[in-house]
Amino acid sequence: MLSMPPNHLYHMPEHQASHLALGIYRVAVITATFNAAQHIMSCIKSVESQTHPNVFHVIVDGKSDDQTINIVSRSQSERLLFISEPDNGIYSAWNKGIGLINADWYLFLGSDDILFPNAIQTLLEQSLASNSINLVTAKAMLLSDHGAFAGILGGPFSRKVLWHHMPIANSSTIYHKRLFSDSFPYNEALKSAADYSFLIKQRKSIVASHFSGVVSCMKLGGVSNKKPILSIIESYQERLRYYSYPYHFFLLIFFVLIRARQAR
Repeated sequence: MLSMPPNHLYHMPEHQASHLALGIYRVAVITATFNAAQHIMSCIKSVESQTHPNVFHVIVDGKSDDQTINIVSRSQSERLLFISEPDNGIYSAWNKGIGLINADWYLFLGSDDILFPNAIQTLLEQSLASNSINLVTAKAMLLSDHGAFAGILGGPFSRKVLWHHMPIANSSTIYHKRLFSDSFPYNEALKSAADYSFLIKQRKSIVASHFSGVVSCMKLGGVSNKKPILSIIESYQERLRYYSYPYHFFLLIFFVLIRARQAR
């Protein structure tokens, strides 16, 4: 394991960078943690088990006060990068993670989520359809706190769907580095919808591909599930920020129809 000081940019060793000549892309899996001792080892093992040979796991911890730091520190993987310091929430951790490592593709994995062994390899193969592709999506299996099947999340990226809800599952999506031209791509003022806001902001530049299978498992209980009202408010706020005025009218009609249906 490599323990990273803040604002340090990690460079791939030469023997790993040489794989790029063979067309093997560098992939960074970024995980934000805070008091994640219960699940973090399963998350780490799922990243270590990837069949793609050039995967790095960047864990950005918000100064946990449980056993998270001790558990992560036990890992002997040379492909695990770890920092622990106070931060401003999950999107602050994501921004730090992007800044810590140069990669071709990035995936954001929750501390209680797991990747299937072929996940990253499958997503990368989907990206080969065109050099212009900068976002690859797939499906995620949702599990309850007790491990029971709770549904399937995630679909293809669609601008038509994006205007009223988040269409993709982060744990089953890879983002090309071209999408992260800003130093801090995720708005840290948002606590629940910065990933949604980022997609809206980038919607015109996204060229997406979709794999119709399931490549990860996600536990219910993310910020948007724990604080649904906050998620709704922030999502609506970001729609108003980035969409033109005709959108506001159609959004109003949409909510009126939903309310009318619920009142039946």
